[in-house]
Amino acid sequence: MRSLEHWLGLNTERHLIIYTLCLSCGTLYTPDYIEDTQNPNCTHELEDGNICRTLLYTEVRLYGNVQKRKPIKQLPYYPVCKALESMLLRVGMHEAMQLWRGEGDEIDNGPPLSKHDWYATTDEHAPLTGVHDGWGWRTQVLGMTREYNPETGQYGDVAPDPPVALARSRFGISFSISIDGFRVFKKGPYTVNGVYIVINNLPYYLRNRVENTIPVMIMPGPNKASAYAYDQMLQPLVNDLIELARGVHMRVYQVQFGRAQRELVHGHLHSMILDYVARIENCGHTALASEREFCLYCRMRHSFISIPEGFEFKNYELRDPHQYLQAKYNWLENPDQRARLYKQNGTRWTILDQVPGFYGNTSCPVDAMHVFATGTTQWLFNQLIVGPGMLGALYDGQPQDEQPLARWIPPSASKVASSAKSEQWHHLVPLLPVLLYDAWRDGRSIPFALVPRGDRRTKVYKHQQRSAKLLLVHRLRIYQHFGDPEDPRPTLDDCKSSQYLLPFYRNCLRYCIGHSIIHNNSVSISTACLGIDLLSRSASTFAQMNCHLSPNWHIGTHIEESIHKYGCARNSWCFPHERKHKVFINTHHNGHGLGTLETTMLRGYLRKTECIRMLRELQSIPNPTDDDKATIQATLESLRTGPEREIFRGMLDDVLVGEGNFEGHDRCRLASNPAKVKDLRTTPRHWELICERINTELDGYVVYGEGLAPDNGIPLPRKNSTLSYSHLVRSGMRFGVSGHVRGQNSRFGFIRGNIPVTIRRIYQSFLQLPNRDEPYGFIVVLVQRFKRHPIHPNPIFPWDDWNEHAHIQPWAVEEYDKLEAISPNELTGSFAIYPIELPEGDYWLTIGMKPVAPEHLD
Repeated sequence: MRSLEHWLGLNTERHLIIYTLCLSCGTLYTPDYIEDTQNPNCTHELEDGNICRTLLYTEVRLYGNVQKRKPIKQLPYYPVCKALESMLLRVGMHEAMQLWRGEGDEIDNGPPLSKHDWYATTDEHAPLTGVHDGWGWRTQVLGMTREYNPETGQYGDVAPDPPVALARSRFGISFSISIDGFRVFKKGPYTVNGVYIVINNLPYYLRNRVENTIPVMIMPGPNKASAYAYDQMLQPLVNDLIELARGVHMRVYQVQFGRAQRELVHGHLHSMILDYVARIENCGHTALASEREFCLYCRMRHSFISIPEGFEFKNYELRDPHQYLQAKYNWLENPDQRARLYKQNGTRWTILDQVPGFYGNTSCPVDAMHVFATGTTQWLFNQLIVGPGMLGALYDGQPQDEQPLARWIPPSASKVASSAKSEQWHHLVPLLPVLLYDAWRDGRSIPFALVPRGDRRTKVYKHQQRSAKLLLVHRLRIYQHFGDPEDPRPTLDDCKSSQYLLPFYRNCLRYCIGHSIIHNNSVSISTACLGIDLLSRSASTFAQMNCHLSPNWHIGTHIEESIHKYGCARNSWCFPHERKHKVFINTHHNGHGLGTLETTMLRGYLRKTECIRMLRELQSIPNPTDDDKATIQATLESLRTGPEREIFRGMLDDVLVGEGNFEGHDRCRLASNPAKVKDLRTTPRHWELICERINTELDGYVVYGEGLAPDNGIPLPRKNSTLSYSHLVRSGMRFGVSGHVRGQNSRFGFIRGNIPVTIRRIYQSFLQLPNRDEPYGFIVVLVQRFKRHPIHPNPIFPWDDWNEHAHIQPWAVEEYDKLEAISPNELTGSFAIYPIELPEGDYWLTIGMKPVAPEHLD
C-alpha cells in the first residue's frame, strides 16, 4: 500500500516530523536529539533556576529486537517548505497562482508600491473584492529579514537593495495563517489547536479548498498551553517562514516547459486569520478586561465603550507598529521587569515577532465573523432587544396576541438567542429591519412610545439593572480619571437605558445598513467609509441611550483599515478554516492523547486531501475509460468521512455516464438525478421558449421546434432531447423548481437588477451542432417575474432612503408576469419573503440575503 501511495504521489505523510514536547514545561526537542541523547530527562532551566528533569520518552522493543524511543508527548509538524513544493509540483498550480494578475501587474521584478501611492492611484469606487485589491498586496517585499540596528537601537525589517515587490515576481508566494482551537470529542473538554496555511496567490474559489490548504500542525491538548510552551510549538513553523522569506530553491512544474524546474521561491506572511481571543494569544496582547490596553489596534481605554467617544473612529490614537514591536523586544530583553513592562505597554514578545513583515496590530485583520456575527449582532439581539424586554408589552394590560413578541418571526426569540450559529446571526441582520418594523408598528408607523421596565421580580427588570450596574462601573472610572470634581458623580439612575421605540428602531436600522455595506463583496473605499460611519454612529447612539455594549462594538469600527489592506470582509472570515476542523474530527483514531491522537488526525487529513486531489484529476479526464470510472467510484466510497463527499456524490453520475467533466469551481452545477422529458409537444410554450433562449447563444444557426425549417436551421427534437432538473447550484446558492419536492424551498431567486422571480422549470436540451462531434447541452431556466401591487405599488417604509443597500422591495402577493426563458448565469442571488398586511393591502417583502455580482466572484 505504501509503495502504491508513493507511486501515485500520495505519500505526503513521509514528510511529517514528530517533535517531542516536555510534559511539564513544554520545551521542544527534535527527533535527532531524542535519537542521539543519553539523557532521557528534560534539560530546560525553569524560572526559579532549577532543571525540569521531566521524562521525555520511553524505550520499547519492537519485532526483530529493534529498540525504539517513543515520546511521551509529541507534536506532529508538516514542514511548510515540503508542503509548498508538493503543491508547486502539481500541473497548473503555478499558473493558477498567476490568475489574479491584471493590467499593470507585469512580472518585471519592479519595486513595491507604497501605501500612499496606492491611495493616490486607486479609484475610491473600485471594488475591493479580493485580497489582491488591497494596498497590502502590492507593498509586500521579497527577501526581507528582521534584524537589530545598533545605530538606532531598534529592531526592524531590512529589505534588499533594490527592493523587489512580491506582486512583480513570478515565484513570490504570500501566506495567510489560521490558528483555531476545537474540541476533538463530542463529550469532554479535550481541545487541540489546528494550524493552517492558505496561499493568497490563488483565486478565492481555489484558495480555501481542502486540498489547497496546508495543515501545518495540530497542537496537542487537552489543556491550554502556557505562553512558553505555545511559542515552543510554533518554533518549527517560524523557522520555515524565516527561511522562506530569504528564499528557498524548489522544484516548480511549469506548463510552458512541460516539466519541473528548480526555482528560487520566496514566501511572505501576509496576515493571520484569527478570532480575537486567538489574536491576543498569538500577538502577546493583554486581555479584553484590561482598562488601558484592551484594544489591539488603538489606545482607547476600556471604560470609554460606555460613552460615545469610545466609537468615534476618526479620533482614535492608532498604535504605531514599529513602536509596538520595540515594546515587545524591550519586554524580551528585560526579564526582571517583564511584569511592569507588560502592564505598561500591554504587550509581550511572542515567537511570531521573529517573522519578517509581521506586526501584531496590523497583520491581523478584524475577524468579521466573530466580531460582528457572534459579537455585535448577537449582543444587539440578546442584550439590547430581548434582554431588556423591548419585544414585551408596550403598555400594562396589552393583550398577549397584540404584543410585539407575538408578531415576531420566528415566534421563539429565546430559542434564537441560545441556538443560533455564526452564519445564522449573519443572515439575521438583513431581516432585522423588517422583523422589528412589523413587531413594533402601530398601523403604518412605529410610535414614539416608552416600553415599560416591568416588575422588579421579572427577568427583564433584573437584566436592566445588571446592565446599568456594568455601565456605572465604566463611567465611574472615567469620572475618576477625567471627570471634573465639580460635576455630580454618576449614579445608577443615570445609567438606566432608554426604552423609547422609535429612536431605538432608527438606530437598529443604522446598524443593519452599515453591517450590510461592510459585508458586501463589492465594498469600495467610499462605501467602506459610509459603512463604518453608520456603525460608529450606531454604537455612539446606543452609548448615549445608556446601553451597555461589549468591546466588539469598538473593535468593529477598525474594520475599515482591514478592508483597505486585505480586501472585503469575506477574506478575513474564519469560517472556511473552521470547516476544516471536521476533516480532523472525522479521522479514525484510538483516542490516545498527548500527541498520538493529533499525529493520527494530521496523517488522516493529508491522506484525505491527496485522495480528493487525485479524484479531481481523474474526474477531469475528457473521455474516462471503464477503469477510470471504477477508480472514481472506489475513491469516492473511501471518502465517506471526507469534507467534499456531498459535492462529489451529487456530481458523480454525470461524470460516470460521460455527460460532464468534474470542475469543482464551476459556477453552475445541475442536480444529479434529472428526469427525461418524454414529449415537448405536451408543453408547447416551453418548447418555444427553449428554442428562443438557445438562439440567443448561437451565432449563424437557428434552432426551431415545429414547422418548416428556416435557413441554417437546427431542429430540437420533441423526444429524447431534453432533461428536466429539480434544482441547480450556482455560486454556492441553490435554485429549485416550484412544485418539486427537492426544489420547492429554493424556488425563488434574483435575476440581474435584483428582480425577484419564481422558477418554474430547469431544462437541459442537447443539440447536434455541425461543428461538434458530440451533442452539446444548453441549460435553460423558465421563470416568472414578481409583479408590483396594482393600486399602491410603492408604499413608504423606514428603510426607503437606504434601499440601495437594504435590498427590501414590496410586491403583490403571488402575482407573476408571463413566463420567460433565461440563462442560469442570470441568477444572481437569493432572498427571503416576508408577508405583511398594511392599510393599503397585502404585500410580499423580498429581502435580499445574498445579492451577488458575478463579475466579482472570480
